Amino acid sequence: MPYALGDLITWCVKTSIKAKYCKCEGVDIFVCADVDDPACLFQNTYINKNNYQGFLKDLRKVFDFHPLAKSCKFFRNRDSFMQAIRSRFAKEQDALVQAYFLSYLQAYEKRTSPLSLSRYHHSEITLHNDINEYHKKHHEIPFLLSPSPILKQVKTKKKKLGDRIFVALNFRLRAQDKNTDDAWLERDSDIGEWMQFLRYCVTVYPNLCFVLLGKLEEKPSELLSLENCFVPRLNNQDLAHELAWVEESDFFMGSSSGFAAMANFSKTPYIITKITKSATGPYCIPFGSQKLPFAQGFQKLIYETESKELLVRLTDTWLHFSSNLKKSKVMPKEKITKANPKHTRALDQKLKKPKTLSEIHSLLENGQYHQARKYLNIELLRGLLSESDLSTFHHYCSKVLYEFREYAQAKAESIKVERKFISDEHQTLVEQINASLLLENIDRFLTLNPETESGFLGLEIVRARCLFLTENYMDASRALQRHAERFPADPAIEEINKSIKQRFENEFEK
Repeated sequence: MPYALGDLITWCVKTSIKAKYCKCEGVDIFVCADVDDPACLFQNTYINKNNYQGFLKDLRKVFDFHPLAKSCKFFRNRDSFMQAIRSRFAKEQDALVQAYFLSYLQAYEKRTSPLSLSRYHHSEITLHNDINEYHKKHHEIPFLLSPSPILKQVKTKKKKLGDRIFVALNFRLRAQDKNTDDAWLERDSDIGEWMQFLRYCVTVYPNLCFVLLGKLEEKPSELLSLENCFVPRLNNQDLAHELAWVEESDFFMGSSSGFAAMANFSKTPYIITKITKSATGPYCIPFGSQKLPFAQGFQKLIYETESKELLVRLTDTWLHFSSNLKKSKVMPKEKITKANPKHTRALDQKLKKPKTLSEIHSLLENGQYHQARKYLNIELLRGLLSESDLSTFHHYCSKVLYEFREYAQAKAESIKVERKFISDEHQTLVEQINASLLLENIDRFLTLNPETESGFLGLEIVRARCLFLTENYMDASRALQRHAERFPADPAIEEINKSIKQRFENEFEK
């Protein structure tokens, strides 16, 4: 899990959905911030044992907003963390929960591989595909819930501020923070346009109170001093209070950010500006979509360039929309690493020297598939003489291509391995490649025939078998559940569930 507000909020919703599929009434949260190795692979260049507590200080309070949280326990080293997880799951009997555990353990063991970690982040933290699917089926999603004490403090402050229309406001200004050089600065908002808009509202909309959310370091002094703005962090409130302000405000305005994620998973009307293709990717929606699939009421995505005129128009539209509603509220908002040329040339020199098969084996064992792919080249192939080495080369090629999800090419390389050199590992890899190709064909068939249900001719049980072979245990269990809804007496359901259970038990015997 990265130290990132939006990712953490999305993770809370996604894990709530998993719990609902498992018919769990609550979730026990275990969080590990290892003292000696506190950050994931993608953040360890700027988050380390000397500064991680500053990043964790506010974020740890976000877990209290989890829709189904029963408890939250923090660990300071990985050994005690994994021991607690294994102890928690040791007596687990539910097949779907077992599958979730296996998938997490699989990702944890490959956490040093950039490719594996990236896949896990996309699948379990970033992407909205399962949220959209859950909403399509149940017409609702879990919303984050502000802890009662925090919510009470926010409501008290609102009363003291008077009978105002509260607009929670957050727009990215990372360039303002002199201590931050690791953000994608192109996502920053135009401070000049927002300042013009806020000054305009002082006279035109004097009853609007803008609640400025986010780090003080990102906000220029002239913004903090505007008379129509309230700043929680200047009033003994922190990130937890700011998230509650999103829930309690009449409106949210801002660019794509962690606070925007809080608005996404709330009932608060909102506009999210500076929506880009990189933003709609995680949302799993086409670029240009005006709403998230689960959005309700006045909850809109804005693609136009930020300007005072645009912000005024959006505010006017919302106020007009809101005045026609019957509401209970009183009505009248990765690190960029610049390549060092010398370092790049040094790497090029190293790449010219072919690696040995044993060195590539070490790279693969450490999950360094990008590096291994660079060295599995024609120069190395030309230097191999024995049939055994040639077969090993093609096995490694098929393994790397499989990890990059280039299944057709992986298949082509796998059949070049001489029969007498086929190992159990290679046989398993071939089965996984074939299963992945079959899954692609099933998805292609369903895409070309949208009127066909996924349960057609028992396709879900085929998917479940393929997903099990590719070690996607969570998706396999979900496919089994869908198959069981149509074919409850199919003995194959129990067969695959037993296989998942056996894998689960094997993990505890290691």
